[in-house]
Amino acid sequence: MITRYPRTPHLPWSPGVSADDIRWGAGHAIQAIEVVVTEKLDGENTTLYRDGLHARSPDSAHHPSRTWLKAFHDRVRLRIPEEHRICGENVFALHSLAYDQLDSWFYIFSVWHKDLCLDWDSTVAFGKCIGAPTPRLLYRGVYNEKILRKLEPATSTCEGYVVRPSGSFRLADFAENVAKWVRPNHVTSQKHWRLAPVVENRLGAQSALWNVRSGLSEGTDALVRAISQSKPAIELEPGTAPLLQAMQSELDAQGCIGDERLAGVLATLLWSRTRTQVRSLLQPSVGCTLARRSADLLALSPSLHRRFSDELRPRGLRQLSLSASLPVLHALAASTATQCEPNSDALEQVEWSRLVANDAGLWDKDPLESLRAELVPCLMALPRVTRCRIWAVARALWVEGQVRSAEQAVAATYSLRAESPGWLTLMIGPAGSGKSTVTRDHFAESAVVSLDALREKRGSRADQSANSELLQVALRLLEDGLRQRRAVVWDATSLSPRERRLPLSVARRLGAFSEGIVFAVDQGELERRNRVRKDPIPERVLREQCAAFWPPYLGEVDQMSSVGSAGSVEDTVGGPFA
Repeated sequence: MITRYPRTPHLPWSPGVSADDIRWGAGHAIQAIEVVVTEKLDGENTTLYRDGLHARSPDSAHHPSRTWLKAFHDRVRLRIPEEHRICGENVFALHSLAYDQLDSWFYIFSVWHKDLCLDWDSTVAFGKCIGAPTPRLLYRGVYNEKILRKLEPATSTCEGYVVRPSGSFRLADFAENVAKWVRPNHVTSQKHWRLAPVVENRLGAQSALWNVRSGLSEGTDALVRAISQSKPAIELEPGTAPLLQAMQSELDAQGCIGDERLAGVLATLLWSRTRTQVRSLLQPSVGCTLARRSADLLALSPSLHRRFSDELRPRGLRQLSLSASLPVLHALAASTATQCEPNSDALEQVEWSRLVANDAGLWDKDPLESLRAELVPCLMALPRVTRCRIWAVARALWVEGQVRSAEQAVAATYSLRAESPGWLTLMIGPAGSGKSTVTRDHFAESAVVSLDALREKRGSRADQSANSELLQVALRLLEDGLRQRRAVVWDATSLSPRERRLPLSVARRLGAFSEGIVFAVDQGELERRNRVRKDPIPERVLREQCAAFWPPYLGEVDQMSSVGSAGSVEDTVGGPFA
């Protein structure tokens, strides 16, 4: 059903209100709730459906400024669910404000299911699925008129801002939940923009990433500009361009768009780098989650080139699916097998693996989602640590092929409901990445086992002469804490699977839940911190730690979070609600 977007009332202090505009009331509906305030863009309000699109007026005639958006809609329309509509701003053409650093020519500001406007986080996530950014976020927090009145957008480059709840709301309540502030004299053109020649607004470097999400193919130069945060730009290996072209053709054949496509394309762009280098290079521009996905795709794809027995292959594919999208992983493995070092046997293994994955029902974006969706409601009444442990065990049984349904998972894990397991948190990262600071600030209720603290008790943190003895002491302390069903933090570098093996084996033996917190901090920043820290380590040792850094995959630990340079959690994977 065609639905016209409602008129948005002006805030009482909006200077751009005119005689025929509507004004906001007291705003009682959002007085005590969290709101988001986003930039109001100067474009054309447009609604997209699965089977069509229209401007604010559903019977609007064709205009050249809508041609690009129609092509965009053709690429992504099948990702719009039935009875949903996407509302956003078409900023292809210059109206009154000229833009020169746009991420896209279409920004979404709301997603609707029938008469329900989805919450803001779902809106942002949906935008990434179809390659449409959301407007710049100016404020998020409990509604506060004083704070909103102090927002002062640069009116030469910003038309204003829009206030809406961060949660969902009904269409009938729109006028009480959404309001705008518009700059004075916001229409500055003498002739209406639809009657003037079309002048394109300009895109910025980041637009290449959003183009890829929406299903377009991009070249190496545009992608390098998008992810390069400093000069000189990232240098690529010879042969990257044809490899990237082959990868994007593979993804086109699968109809892959969204963050999954972008992760695969970025992994291909940096195919010669190590896993940790990829995370470090990508994190500043695309964030922890996409950087992790791209790095894991690159590191795991060679496993599809190897021969496996037919008995072992389904289990291996289920394990891989915990860390990577199998369609994208196979696309990358096939591309490298044909372009980097052409290998017909490797390509044959990839194609055989693809058939097995399809037959096993693993070709979905997240083959575990149906099990999670059915099982999680059965766990809601349990304590957090118990339901996290049950989900981890059910997932491991699914990997082994022993659990396929929620009923089977409930039966297999029922005895765990009476337990309150211990919780092991492994801090994982080189010296100076912030492990001890996060432990002190956020784990005050946990027991802490610190190898540095044990060395300091013996006289010096730098004394490595009794490491074996201190490790045994630390493991006894860990075991004592987990036996008491406590939360225990293992504060050590834990850089490699070998270093993590002993504390994780203690946790598994005692039925504890294991969490890895990965500190994804750039090596340059680590070196800067090391120079000013109280107890610096030799630069050679720090470089060796960075070279040895190999974060865990899901399965080695039950849950994994990534902490960025700012010290906050930016990515979590593996929990029942992650």
